Amino acid sequence: MKIHRLILRLRNLFPVFVLAAVLLISTDAARAMEITGVQPYALDHPRVPAYLTPPGAADKPLGAYSEIYGRKISSFECFLDTAASRILLDKRQQKYLRVKTTGKTVKDIGIGGTETFDVSKPYDLYFGDTQTPSGDLGQYPFSMRVVMEVKQKEYRMADVLPKSILDQLGGNLLGSGSMAGLNESLIPPLNVIGTPVLIDHIAILDPRPLADAYKMLSGLIGGEPGGSANSLNQLLSMLESVGSGGGQFGRIGVDLTAADSAYPNPPVVVPLHLKNMESGRVPVTNAPVPVFRGATLVNGSSRVKLDMVLDTGGAVSLISRRVGRKLGLDLGSPELKTMVMGVGKGNAQLNGYWLDGLTIRTSSGGPIFYRRVPFFIADIEGVQGTVGANLLVPSVYINMEKMLDSTGQGTNPLAGVMQIFSDMKPGPTPFQKIIIDLPHSRLGLVPSEN
Repeated sequence: MKIHRLILRLRNLFPVFVLAAVLLISTDAARAMEITGVQPYALDHPRVPAYLTPPGAADKPLGAYSEIYGRKISSFECFLDTAASRILLDKRQQKYLRVKTTGKTVKDIGIGGTETFDVSKPYDLYFGDTQTPSGDLGQYPFSMRVVMEVKQKEYRMADVLPKSILDQLGGNLLGSGSMAGLNESLIPPLNVIGTPVLIDHIAILDPRPLADAYKMLSGLIGGEPGGSANSLNQLLSMLESVGSGGGQFGRIGVDLTAADSAYPNPPVVVPLHLKNMESGRVPVTNAPVPVFRGATLVNGSSRVKLDMVLDTGGAVSLISRRVGRKLGLDLGSPELKTMVMGVGKGNAQLNGYWLDGLTIRTSSGGPIFYRRVPFFIADIEGVQGTVGANLLVPSVYINMEKMLDSTGQGTNPLAGVMQIFSDMKPGPTPFQKIIIDLPHSRLGLVPSEN
């Protein structure tokens, strides 16, 4: 009798259990954010203008006369890189601005390994955002005293391009004087503003101008009938807006504000842990970098929990070899290849793989789940993995194998470069606003409406 009464009670409660389960599942599904279609390479990175002055000499900006512009140029462009714990000045920029060094050196570790840098004397760094008129030095809203690490040598084409392309260029350019011009025109200076700036400021990124520009250019290259004309009209209108002070065409919008500035609460908030990447005291300005704690990567039946550095300066996302092996990857049979440039020996060729998923925990808005997500293998000291810009801003698939193939078995690398646009496959624009708030140890995200 007791058993029958228990069964009867359970039967009576069964609809309640079902309703509760449905509510729990539907609530979790409603709160979770799933992102699909992300591609391996970010279309661009956030950048901001800056200039330097001697300490306390705001009216004496460093610069040099430009024959092209017919005036002294002081401002220069910097990558806004959340994974950079220091401020880096390119060798060409140092020579142009005549930035003085102390004679000391410092080592830094990046995607290409360990590199030795010169140490600058102290300077005042003035910086703005994408709405700051770069030529009007009086409009730069922020400044700080910095000691920078300075590259000891300039990047060359040989440091960046795959050997296969260099071999093709060898008979035409490498033996001529035009190579130096190519170095300067095709390789932008690698100036980096990292967390020493972001630790006391809030950066609000808007990737939609980048997505709009890509759509227009895609329409010009090849699209539906009539699409090219419409894309050209839109492109010219946008360029006209830029020329009248409407920002920078095709660039990620960056709005920098003070640490105590208020902004609307974003629907999704990801907590950030600030990690000190320095093994000891260093003679340059530095600050900790933001890390996602407890992210989860899934590949088949394998699941790995790890901490991942937020890397707005990285075009791709990375995992270490150890993490790759735990995920059951065959490290000798890559699905993707790429060439990257950064701190270290100049460039590095990386192998990549498509993983089944990445989950990032949030403090509000439900977890973020990336389905079928690309990662490349790279061992960087103290880093298990990175969340690159390709997971936050518009991304693209490029058939890099055509550029990197150096076998010479019927593959023409230059033809591969020319065909690169036809092979491109765009990814989504997951977020319309990305709020990098290191002063409050959080990342705010506003999902795109489409």
